[in-house]
Parts: sequence; structure tokens; C-alpha cells
Amino acid sequence: MSKKRKISLKTVKPLTDMKVVQQLVDDFLRNHGEEEVINVVLRNECLLIKQPDLDKRKWVESYLEFFYQALLNKDGSVLLQDVANNFNLIMVVNDYFSKISQGRINIQESNDISMQEIVSASLVRGCEDYLEIAKRAKELALSQTKGNNFYDSESSTLIKDSFGNTIDPDDAISSVADSIHLILKSTGFLEGRQKGEYFDFKEFLYPDEDMLTKVSALNLNAMVWHNFDFLQKSIRYNDRKWSYHSNNSKIPQEYKGYIDECLEVDKQSNWSYLEMVANHRLRQYSKEVYFNTFRACMERGVSLNQAELNKISSRAVLERILSLDLKDERNSCLGLTLLQWLDGYSALCKISSDLYEENVLNSLMPRFKKDDLVSKVVEQGLPSGIAEKFIDNVVYGPRSIDIYDTPVIKFGDEYLVYGPTLKDALLYELVISNVTRNKQRLLNKGDALENKLFYTLEKQGFEPKRIKEKIGREEYQYDVVMRWGNTLFVFECKNRALARDPITSRNIEDDYSEHAQQLLRLCSGLENNPGIIAKYFGSSNEFDIVLCVVNGMPFSLDEPLRVGGREVFVTDINVINRFFESSEIEYNIQDKNFSVYYQWSDKQPTLNDFLFHLKHPYQVEFHKRYISTEVRFLPISDKVFLKAELPRYQKLGWEDAKSFFIEHADFKKCFRQSYEAI
Repeated sequence: MSKKRKISLKTVKPLTDMKVVQQLVDDFLRNHGEEEVINVVLRNECLLIKQPDLDKRKWVESYLEFFYQALLNKDGSVLLQDVANNFNLIMVVNDYFSKISQGRINIQESNDISMQEIVSASLVRGCEDYLEIAKRAKELALSQTKGNNFYDSESSTLIKDSFGNTIDPDDAISSVADSIHLILKSTGFLEGRQKGEYFDFKEFLYPDEDMLTKVSALNLNAMVWHNFDFLQKSIRYNDRKWSYHSNNSKIPQEYKGYIDECLEVDKQSNWSYLEMVANHRLRQYSKEVYFNTFRACMERGVSLNQAELNKISSRAVLERILSLDLKDERNSCLGLTLLQWLDGYSALCKISSDLYEENVLNSLMPRFKKDDLVSKVVEQGLPSGIAEKFIDNVVYGPRSIDIYDTPVIKFGDEYLVYGPTLKDALLYELVISNVTRNKQRLLNKGDALENKLFYTLEKQGFEPKRIKEKIGREEYQYDVVMRWGNTLFVFECKNRALARDPITSRNIEDDYSEHAQQLLRLCSGLENNPGIIAKYFGSSNEFDIVLCVVNGMPFSLDEPLRVGGREVFVTDINVINRFFESSEIEYNIQDKNFSVYYQWSDKQPTLNDFLFHLKHPYQVEFHKRYISTEVRFLPISDKVFLKAELPRYQKLGWEDAKSFFIEHADFKKCFRQSYEAI
């Protein structure tokens, strides 16, 4: 007999008996503070009604009113106001979801569209969008090419989307890949379908123009649903400021004729911008590896096609950011090693590219019998059994979060391979997305990062230590400790994926607070027990202690965390490796290398150089320079809008990059002079 799961106020679900709720509320208010009271309501996903359900909505309204009345007995008007505001947010969010859903229902009811028609037409419409995006991006890139065929790779190529907003072509193509999943999610098709390995849409129905128009309307509604879902989560989890206007009295005059009601969302937090920086750093690094591989092959007279270059460079990227051997069977995902996943995706990309004919829509979505598709993958070098297992795991189904890493769609006995997802895919992203989606825990990932950091420091002539000591009842375990002069660096290694959504982002941000507390405890262990330092470093002299969290992924903070009166730096292995590899930072322009910055103040790196690098990592500050915000109005329904301040990443060109490094070098000089004066 299975154990009955205990009901918690944090996860209380609609339609729970109100007597049970009353007891839960009373118990919670006796034992928790103000912030927990707000969070338990604001971050309970069960209180959101994303699909029409009148009974659930009435229950949520009753629950919020009951909770608020229970709080009236507590002394604290500020708390009550905060609670009232956040309770109101839940109601506004549910109301907006209801409006979006009604718009989608009106489209479906008026057109009586089947799920087969929706999926088939969405695939075709996505191919049309892909061809148009590729055309615009190519034309814009050619227009930006200057004399002597010089293309400024430090200048972003942005195109206009269907809303008239500027957008990166890669992001536009990602939206295409999202469209099918978003429609199925917003229509409620995915609810309750958690059994089985994949979806079978039975038959591909090629759409006519009328059906494409209808599905375009559904897709627009799904994108509104998706954008609103992301923004409401970022309010509830990432503390974004918001205000609700039930009328247009505070709407700018030029919009009053179009807007009667508006939810206004402020800009994102600095933490969110730094996550955005991390993703761009990862993409930049992959491009550097790709072109370095290409140049190395050219110099050696080795000829490789684009698919082979992509595969080799993606393997190098994965091995560096994960610090793992991709062939290691202990780090398998759904029965395949990371290398087999890479080989499988590489095979699909090669198949998609080989069959593509320029501007021919149908060539972007070839269909195969399963045995034929497996044979195609085997031709690219995978063993038959591995190839079949790979195909089974990349068919779009209940575990998918989009069709990016599950780009095969089943229609009866035919398997459609979706070109827009695969043709220009970054293979390392597909592998990481797959591992993250399936919540696979890679064994020894943390140990592998510790080993890499240990080796990097050892190679520079340091004598890093791994320390594990028990003093009384307290145990102190240090991943890596390094002595540099009279300074001890205590490194805590963390090897985890980058956040993909506001909820994960908040969880990770909270985790870093815990990491900082852990480092503070380890620091106290060294300060209170000088014998540990004497044992491992031969001296009990007083040391300055610098605390650092080191990430495997390229995620660093541009300012330290502060806890207990101390600073905790958050950096990454790529920042540390790049510092010790070479002082010189170069840019390659038209196959010529130009020095733009020197990390070291002498022939060898100094302690002050490293401290400056931790405090002001140029990799972060450089990319953050290109993030700006723009205000957009997103339609929810007739005269109901969401006004949001959204980030935009746009590199401004080689000359601007050069200016950044000049400014950074001048700042470093002032920093060094100030530090030496102290």
C-alpha cells in the first residue's frame, strides 16, 4: 500500500477541502515570517489557472480571500498591503490566462481544426518562416559587408520579426522550433499525456493557404501565451516590479485609443542579465572553437565539410564546459553516452543538410520509414542498435519541452525530420538541452571540474591542495585551496547547467547564497584553526583569504556576493583558464590578429592582476555592455495589453569592442595604483 502524500500549504491544490486549508493556514501562520507568507502564495504553481476551469478559479478566489482574512488578525499593515498586492497579482494573472485562452478557443471553434491539421500546418508554416529568416539574415549580412569583403563579426545582424521587433536570426529560428510545442501546450493538448514514449499524429495533412492562415493565428496566440507565461513567472520568482492598470488613465496619450487595461512589468534583474551574458559567452566560445578548428585544418591541408567541423568543435566545447570524457558510460543519458548523443545529432544534421535544396520548402521536412531513417543514421557511423535507440529518444513526445532536441515527429509509420531545427543547429546545445530536459545527473561532474582547476593551477607552478579535516564535531572539506604569497584562495567548484526559465533561475540564485554561506563557514574553519594552514602550507602566519565559487559553465558575476562581512567571488573555469593561458587578448580581423588588451602587468601574472580579473572579469563586462532594454506592448486580448521592458543583445562592431578594452585597461591601471597605495 502506497504512503499517502502529506498536504503542504506550499503545494495546496484547488478543490482541496476548505477545512483542511484552514488548518494548514493556521499552522503556517504560527511558524513562519512575513516573507514566507507571501512566497507560499506567490510561488504556488497550483494557484494558476492556465486553462479554462470555472470551479478551480472560484476555489482560488475563495482560498486567497480566506488566507487574507486569516492575516487580518496579525499586526502589520505593511505585510497586509504586500500580501494584498501579491494576491491581486495571482488574480490578474489568471484573468489574463483566461483572456488568452478565450482568444484561442474562438479561433478553434470558428475553424474546427483537428490536432493533425494544427501540427502539419505548423510544420509547414515553420519552414516558410525559416526560409524567410534565412533570406533576411543573408541579405542583411551582405549589406553589412564592407570593402575588401570585410564582415564585422563584432556587429550583430538583427532582423525584423512579424511584430516589427528587432531580433537575432538565431532567436527567430528558435521561435520557429518552439511554435508547435507552444500551440500544443497553450491548447491544453499536453495535459494528462505523460504516458508513452512519443506522440503519434497518425497522418501528415499538407495544408492549404486557408489552413496556414488559421494556424498562423493560433501560433500568434500561442506566442502571446508563452511570452506572458514567462513574464508572469519572472514577476513571481525573480522579483520584477509590476503594476496593474484596470483603466487607461496612466497610459500614454498616443495609446489611449488602443488600450483599456494594462499589466506593466519593469526590467529584469542584474542576475537575469548575467545569465543572458553566460549564454552569449557560450555561443561565442563555440564559434571561436569552430573557426580555430577550421583554420587548423586549412593549415594542415585537411578538408572537412561543415557537418564534420560542427561535430569536432562541439565535442571540444562539451568536453571543456562539462569537464567530462564524453565516452564515459557512467555519464549516460537514456542509455546513450554523451558522445553517442553528439554522433546521433550530428548524423541527423548531416541528413537534413544533404537533402536540403535552396528555397525548396518540402526539402526541409523529409519523411522516412523508421528502418530507412535508422539506416541513414548508421551510414553516418553509428552502430545499428545505438542508431535505433537514438531515434527512439529524439521523437517528439510527452517528455519534450520543444522540438529543438526532439526534432523527429511521428506520423503513423512515417518519421518526419524537421530541417529548421537541425540545419544550422549547434550540436553542443542539442546535447546539453537533452541532458537537462531528461534531468540526468552526470556522475563525477563536480570532481571533474575540481580536477581541471587543480591541474590548471598546478601547471602554473602553484601547489594547490584538497583539504579534508575534522576538528571536534565539525568537518571541513575544501575542494581546492591555493596559496599565492600571503593570500589563500578557497575555491568551491559547481558544475551545473545554465538556467532556462525564471523558476530555475531563482532556484540557482538561492543556491549561490547557500554556496556563499558554505564558503564563509570554511573560511571560519581556517581562521579559527591555524593548524590546518600550517599542516598544508607550512606556515601559520596570518593570510588574507579570498573566497571563490568556480562554475563549469561560463557563468560569472560582475560583482561579489556579500555575506557575513566578506566578499565571495563567483567566477568560472573559462575565466581562470583564459587568465593563465596568456596575457595577450587578440582579435582576428580579416585573418590578421590584433592585440587589444593585456591581462598581466608584467611578463608573468601577479596576484593583483588575478584579483582584478576576479573583481572585473572582462568576459562578463564586455558582453553586458551590449544589453539594452526596449519597451514592448504585447496584446493579450481586445484592448488588453502587457507592457514590458525587455532586454535586447546587440553587439555594436569592432570599433566599439576596441574602445571597451581601452577603457578596461585604463580602469585596471587606476585599480592597480589604488591597490598598491593601500
